[in-house]
Amino acid sequence: MSAVDPVTRLRAGDRSRATLGDALHLRGEGQAALWGLAREVRAGAFPAGQVEVRSVVEVGNTCIQTCRFCTIPAAARDSAFLLDPTAIVEIVDQLYARGRRVVMLQAGEIRSQKFVRTVTEASAGIKAKHPDLDLILCVGSLPRAAYAGFRAAGADRFILKFEASRPTLYQQIKPSETIEARLRCLDDLVDLGFDVGTGNITGLPGQVAEDLVDD
Repeated sequence: MSAVDPVTRLRAGDRSRATLGDALHLRGEGQAALWGLAREVRAGAFPAGQVEVRSVVEVGNTCIQTCRFCTIPAAARDSAFLLDPTAIVEIVDQLYARGRRVVMLQAGEIRSQKFVRTVTEASAGIKAKHPDLDLILCVGSLPRAAYAGFRAAGADRFILKFEASRPTLYQQIKPSETIEARLRCLDDLVDLGFDVGTGNITGLPGQVAEDLVDD
């Protein structure tokens, strides 16, 4: 551990693994100083202090993944649904009329052609009627061709967490997919021109501080 405290090192631009690891172990006054630095960085990035209000439309509630931190597949067995494109557009019409300008279409991960067609048609219908609306999708890992169709239909952003960067931890929490496949999806989304939001999950069983540093 360096003799210089990690908050001072962070202020100086040191983002090394050692500094990040030391910062994660801070407690008491040191942790309070770290939070103070975080608030300063946030204020620099968002000087107006405003937040974005999003409306989320759950377009489907089934999922092919077997993530061990999620209960969607089990919960949806007896109540599965997938909204049709017309219904999705009508819901967004109502939200738009109430002043919302950021809407996210969300679903479990469904790779069927019907699902991809539903999201594509809904995205096109929404943007045709409301071109000033910022449309976000959160529908999981899909083939590049599906993402390309969403983008061509007018979707602006995509949210896809990488969840955990250590391959073995990822496999433990998500045995139906690999971190390499997830990262390929993120690369595809960025390459296709989406504004992409991603991130990790904290508090996973078996997760250690070094995992958070890598994340």
